[in-house]
Amino acid sequence: MFKRLYAQYKPQCMWGQSTGMTKALAPEIKDRYKVLYSAYTFAEKAANPKENPYLFLPGPTYVEQFGVVLKYIAKEKPGANIAFFYSDTEFGREPIPAGREMCKKLGLNLVAEEISKVGGVDISTQILDMKRKKVDYCIFQGFVTTPIQTVIKQSKDYGLKCQFMGTFWSTEKHLLDQLGPQASEYMGVTAYSYYYQDEFPMIRKIRAWTKKHHPKFADYRSQAYMQVFMGTTLFIESLRRADKKGTITGDSLAKALASIKNFDVGGLMPPVTMKNNSIPVGRIVRGNSKTVKFDAVSDWIYLD
Repeated sequence: MFKRLYAQYKPQCMWGQSTGMTKALAPEIKDRYKVLYSAYTFAEKAANPKENPYLFLPGPTYVEQFGVVLKYIAKEKPGANIAFFYSDTEFGREPIPAGREMCKKLGLNLVAEEISKVGGVDISTQILDMKRKKVDYCIFQGFVTTPIQTVIKQSKDYGLKCQFMGTFWSTEKHLLDQLGPQASEYMGVTAYSYYYQDEFPMIRKIRAWTKKHHPKFADYRSQAYMQVFMGTTLFIESLRRADKKGTITGDSLAKALASIKNFDVGGLMPPVTMKNNSIPVGRIVRGNSKTVKFDAVSDWIYLD
């Protein structure tokens, strides 16, 4: 697909489909195509300008998301007992080694690592292990919904009392729909303001444009949509800066992207500063079982 589109249109910027696609294309983008590229991923592969100068993330990497969550926990409950609950996939495993080191640096006790298949339903063993180890916070990674809602619902039956948290792809409305009255027991980290947070000017613009051009989606736009919107905003700003310097090439676009500092995006995120081709900032949110929305419970948390 990428090669066909490139041959037909010769784009200078490209949005890709997934982590797998990004990793597969990375060598050719670096050595042959030299286009500014991002995708539906937060993998660290796309946030390494020395290795992949044309790849970037319009938000925090999975490792940085873990950093935001753990930094929040360390402030709320110093010395807390932590469990990582992750899928046996590359997506699930990616931030775990760095997460272990972060726990040590932040004075948190990583007492359990629970592994499950995506969509797994038999999770009683993991729940009982976390109960035995007196886990205070359980952090999910590598899932979108199942088995998150199953773990939360069954934990009540087994007497496990801890705070459940997740990363970007599991801080979406459809998980709250499945949690129902237990939605308020779930927290997570997100990179962007939500579609219903119309106190922000960029969100108001997105809502107005959607209502006019795509009315069937006027009720809700997902966080994945916000990721693409943020990525496209950075494409445009990089093109503007490169053009102002006189030439638009892969190298000039990469240089322009790296120059972005304190860039106002109308509240979609806080003012954006690119660091090593990612944006290491996030906000902690909590599910609301009455509104079936996520409410912010922290300000934006930056990583050093």
